[in-house]
Amino acid sequence: MSKLAAYAILASVWLAGGALACPSLIYSTTMTFRYADRGHRTICYLVWPDGPAGHSYSDHIYNIIFLVVTYVLPMCSMAVTYTWVGCVLWGSKVIGEHTVMQNDVIRSKQRVVHMLIAIVVLFGVCWLPYHIYFLYVYHHQEAIVSDYIQHVYLAIYWLAMSNSCYNPIVYYWMNSRFRDYFRTVMCFPKRGFRRSIWRKDRPKIPKTTTFTCSTRSRSCRVTLPLPRANNNHFQPPRYMCSRL
Repeated sequence: MSKLAAYAILASVWLAGGALACPSLIYSTTMTFRYADRGHRTICYLVWPDGPAGHSYSDHIYNIIFLVVTYVLPMCSMAVTYTWVGCVLWGSKVIGEHTVMQNDVIRSKQRVVHMLIAIVVLFGVCWLPYHIYFLYVYHHQEAIVSDYIQHVYLAIYWLAMSNSCYNPIVYYWMNSRFRDYFRTVMCFPKRGFRRSIWRKDRPKIPKTTTFTCSTRSRSCRVTLPLPRANNNHFQPPRYMCSRL
């Protein structure tokens, strides 16, 4: 994908988000209820040109568009892209002999596929009740005046908003590298992190070194032990080869 295409997708996402927020900016109003004990309560709600939310056909069309843009399209795009990524990662094969390190890499890629599936499933489960609620209320308007509708709506709303905090939990649970760096950032014990970084990222330091000495008439290949310097660091030897 080119940079121009990426910028176009980002711009379209921001424009779509701004366009979806415009009705709330244009048609929102407030109403204050006063009680006998001199208390009051002010609420904010939508009043469309053909009636308030829940009774307006314009509001129903808006909810359908909101469902398509914020749920159907993201679910379809994640399903297609994550399926493609999963097929590439799951179908990767080892080149040459099967070693322990190569098998660990393959299992790590397969765990990434499981993580992507979990993210898509969580998004679908958390946001689907939120969209169904508004469509159901329009076709069953008697539900608006029921005793427990506010509690049901708050539970559905909190479930949808909580989706943002589940992704880091999934990353921490199913990705060892994310877990190690998270522990480092949060100042948790770094023993496991240092061990994993040393094993995975640092190259193996040889115990011996081999070099070639050459003169005008002959050359030889010498293998010598690699001396240990201070602070447990290895340094290449400085041998002089003047005459062979």
